Amino acid sequence: MFRICYVVESGNSLNGSEQSLINLIHELVKEDVEIHIAGMVHRPEFEAAVSGIRVNNHIIYGAIPIKKMEDSSFKMIDILKCNVKKGIIALSIPQAILFLLKNRIDIVHANTSFVSPTLLYAARILKIPYIWHIREFLDRDHGWKYITKNSNERLISDSVNVVAISKIIQSVWEERLGRECTLIYNGI
Repeated sequence: MFRICYVVESGNSLNGSEQSLINLIHELVKEDVEIHIAGMVHRPEFEAAVSGIRVNNHIIYGAIPIKKMEDSSFKMIDILKCNVKKGIIALSIPQAILFLLKNRIDIVHANTSFVSPTLLYAARILKIPYIWHIREFLDRDHGWKYITKNSNERLISDSVNVVAISKIIQSVWEERLGRECTLIYNGI
């Protein structure tokens, strides 16, 4: 049996990336695939949408290393928040490693850019392949930027595949990462 872990964001309502993932899950359960969903908080709407099918929901603590781009300067509070987020991610990696080993995960899939990279760092340490699914620019569409830009982009670039949902997102991320991205229109 093949075991896949999808890393999802921690918002309160279902969004497009999660709806696409729910559709995929409904197809994957017909195959010999064990599906694990990992996020930082319980997601009642998401969990209800996949209830009744073979899906394992998990909480893996971490932090999303992004910051609003209101202005280009970093204030003292921003530096503090950045260091706290980096610390939370670092402290969460051992839990993520144990999770991946215990559940014998074969591949990890980040379902959007707005996820904690904790499981992906753990996967890289354990040499478990991981995929990063890019659905957004971050800066142009949401006004966000990674607070750990170099390490996050290196983590994304090191994935076995980077999937982009449109040609423009593919082009922007190929330039940022210095590598080829696979184009799958709104694909999972």
